[in-house]
Amino acid sequence: MKSKGEGKIIREHEYGRYGNPTQHECEYKLASIEGAERAILFSIGMAAVILTIMSCMKPERHIIFTSDCYRQTRDFAANMLDKFGVEVSIVDLTSKAIENAIRPNTNIISTESPTNPYLRILDLPNDLNKMQRMIGATPGPLTCFLLERGLKTFPLRMEHHNRAGTSHSRDA
Repeated sequence: MKSKGEGKIIREHEYGRYGNPTQHECEYKLASIEGAERAILFSIGMAAVILTIMSCMKPERHIIFTSDCYRQTRDFAANMLDKFGVEVSIVDLTSKAIENAIRPNTNIISTESPTNPYLRILDLPNDLNKMQRMIGATPGPLTCFLLERGLKTFPLRMEHHNRAGTSHSRDA
């Protein structure tokens, strides 16, 4: 626990669903590697996807998903979002299909990230971490430890992958 201001106690790691020190250290290191302001780790990919969508969606709005996104994401979009008053379009992964699906009330376009072939990364809203803690979608200490351990050799492994891939493509 640490004190913030007068008489207010902040309990960052009071309960496992709120995160853990290893998770926060791992998030810090990932953000540093990416040159990002912040990184947020989730226990499962669907938690990341759903919380990102729910933090940005609004009733009577429209969301576009690409048809090649994760099947569970498509199922969530097709079967759940209408219960929140959100319209959904699932379109091919082409700029033309996405452009044609845009409506005046469209406020989200969702596809896999990083995208292919441009490898673009989308910014996430700041309140995503609050929602993550609220539902307990934080990864456990062991998961974070293993990820953090892997980060130590990440640059070496990526350099090797790049060399091997380049060598393989030249030999083919």
